[in-house]
Amino acid sequence: MLRDSVRNSAYPRATPMMKYQCMFEHQQDFSIKRMCAAFSVSESGYYAWLKREKSQRAKDNELLLQKIEQIFHAHRSVYGSPRIHVALRDQGIPCGRKRVARLMRLHAISAKQRRSRVQTTNSKHSFPLAPNLVKRPFTAEAPDRVWVSDFTYIGTREGWLYLATVLDVY
Repeated sequence: MLRDSVRNSAYPRATPMMKYQCMFEHQQDFSIKRMCAAFSVSESGYYAWLKREKSQRAKDNELLLQKIEQIFHAHRSVYGSPRIHVALRDQGIPCGRKRVARLMRLHAISAKQRRSRVQTTNSKHSFPLAPNLVKRPFTAEAPDRVWVSDFTYIGTREGWLYLATVLDVY
């Protein structure tokens, strides 16, 4: 059963470190001797791995992950890996864009998706329409005769702001 799960795993060419990590996570389910045979690794190698201290790269990744989480939460969980990478670079922390993306993916840190824009105009209604008194072209012989207006809404950090304009055609 264990050997079949190893053969069908998502990592057909797993490194010994990955195998040791898997063995460590499943030591309650299977014996170490059996897992070593299934993974084709030595027992002494596994026990040496257990005693070994973390590599410098692993330590650096832990510190970098803390910085990533700080920036992520400081920006309301909307920053993805490109923006976090820029923020880290601005703080003087050297790291690669793909390394930031990999750490975020491994630790399930992902930016919130933007909310879809709400459609507020309903053109298919049965309400009476105002008559078109101007009938184009938009020209006027004197001021204060023909006015045009329009409005739009703009998304900001504080919510939606509405912008209305009114113009004298003259």
